[in-house]
Amino acid sequence: MQDATVTRSACAGTANAGSAFVEPALAVLAERDAALRPLIELALKQAGYAVRQCANTLQLKEELTSNPVLTTRNPLLVLNSQLAVQCAVELATLSRGRSQARRTRPRFLLIREFGDPMQFMLPGIDHAHVAGMLEKPFDLDDLERLARACNDPAWPANGPKG
Repeated sequence: MQDATVTRSACAGTANAGSAFVEPALAVLAERDAALRPLIELALKQAGYAVRQCANTLQLKEELTSNPVLTTRNPLLVLNSQLAVQCAVELATLSRGRSQARRTRPRFLLIREFGDPMQFMLPGIDHAHVAGMLEKPFDLDDLERLARACNDPAWPANGPKG
């Protein structure tokens, strides 16, 4: 497990000398494991995201239809495979609607439970927007690296998948 002692980055936005304040990107974290959720949240914050957490299917469905997710440019959805499968319709609707509008692209990081089928994918989502898939147990540095790549305006051309 990763050491949770880290320095605080520009999680709440950044203000560089000579530049305007920049809002952090939005990440929705859907993970059932209560012990793992805060560690993933910390990695996402280190990558520059404001994080909204979901612990179950109901919370994830509510979050996927919330104003912040629907209006934020290029939200990152970090999804536990079991929760994602139960919200496949909402994810497909979000992916299709945003892709057709071409104003934003949801980005997906999928977290598979150890032993889940190797070919786990979500029907109906634009798989070009899947940044990667991590299998538990995974290195939080890998998650942070993928999250940083997703936050790059040049994504998906800027980095490797999973």
